[in-house]
Amino acid sequence: MQERPTRLLRIVHVLDRVGVSKSEWQRRVKLGEAPAPVALGPKLRAWRESDVERYLDALATVPPGERTPVSRGQRPSTAST
Repeated sequence: MQERPTRLLRIVHVLDRVGVSKSEWQRRVKLGEAPAPVALGPKLRAWRESDVERYLDALATVPPGERTPVSRGQRPSTAST
């Protein structure tokens, strides 16, 4: 039986599957919460499809109360009281 070749996903396709903003995805990668990309060139990165799928599967097993919050803080209010 032959193994399927590894598919690589560019950032736009990763974001479509994961459903977060580019800056949020980059934050998660930097913190080690999301899989690291593969360097395809000096400025070109892609993610292994299998790594992204494993990441999503792992998120599905974490209870909602234990998930990492999407935002790190609140913006200060601009309205004066």
